[in-house]
Amino acid sequence: MKISHSSEIKNNGFDFSENLSISIQIEQIIELVAFSYLGMIDEGVTYKKSEMPRKRENYYRTKLVRLMDKFKVDKGLSHILFDCESEETDDDCKVVGLLDIKVRFIKDNAAMEPYYRIECKRINSTYSSYIKTGIVDFIDKKYSKDNNNAAMIGFIEKGEIDRLIEKINKYLEKHHGNFTTNYLDKIELNIDSFDRFKEIYLSIHKRKKSDENIKIYHLMLDYTDIYIPSK
Repeated sequence: MKISHSSEIKNNGFDFSENLSISIQIEQIIELVAFSYLGMIDEGVTYKKSEMPRKRENYYRTKLVRLMDKFKVDKGLSHILFDCESEETDDDCKVVGLLDIKVRFIKDNAAMEPYYRIECKRINSTYSSYIKTGIVDFIDKKYSKDNNNAAMIGFIEKGEIDRLIEKINKYLEKHHGNFTTNYLDKIELNIDSFDRFKEIYLSIHKRKKSDENIKIYHLMLDYTDIYIPSK
């Protein structure tokens, strides 16, 4: 599946305009994730389990977001702000969870609405949390109730990505087939980093208690050479 917006995006980066389409906003977010991840690869970054906190998923996320904040100026994307562990509330202002990454676009010194949500999951021998407390939370409208575009990042510590995608799709078909209209499918985006980072997938799901669909963009980051387990 190829998604291209070449008429709106320049090859040397993204230019901020007053009317950023949803598709361009999404591509800008994905470009920052991909560019920051590739920067880690190029620098030979490694994380030893013995030196990491117990919640490695949060550690991975925070390190990645710091790089995204670092690189966004060079990429011409200083109008994007990131927050980690931001509270997500329901209609009664009750906190329902903490977002891994809250993404806001700034226009005229004010944050645009709605903002974007990204959930991050660490994947090694199991992928169940990626679905049960990731994809399903978006289907249930626990997260992103006012925005039908969201993203997930998978930090792959073990296993092959292609095989993982197959397993996720089979699980969705068996347990959430009624709410899945398009299973995870690799897509092409017109971003600068696409020549080196191609593990981008899109799934579409029916939202519960609603006639709306949500698009979830899945970015699978290969950490098999970054994460060093204890011997």
